[in-house]
Amino acid sequence: MNEEQRFLQTAIQAVSAKDPRGLQRAIARARSRTSVETTQRLFREELPMRLASDDLLWLLQEITDADGFAKRRDEMIDALCDDLCRYGYVPGNDFSIAPDARTGRAVHLSPTVWNTICENLSQRSVQHYRVFVCLGD
Repeated sequence: MNEEQRFLQTAIQAVSAKDPRGLQRAIARARSRTSVETTQRLFREELPMRLASDDLLWLLQEITDADGFAKRRDEMIDALCDDLCRYGYVPGNDFSIAPDARTGRAVHLSPTVWNTICENLSQRSVQHYRVFVCLGD
């Protein structure tokens, strides 16, 4: 197992366990054994793609303060709504923005709309948006 794989495995375990110290240790180890650029790329690009939705939400909340999280959440919701409108979905009819216990706010839509939009978006967008999606009937 190379250092990049080791970092991802250790970081995923730490995030899944909701262990901030374990995550910090994984980052420190990666920085000491790879370049800062490699560690940043793995943390920003690779790790989020491999996390379950709840784990990604925890990570976002862990690495930002409340204002930063709310700003990032609102940016993601706005981008998702823009994408939904671009593909012909109508706010208030096909989707809505409403309170959500996990994130404060979320885009509420049907599984059919979500599955259709996922077919049209990049995997990276889907992975980031999914944290702020609430599926209903």
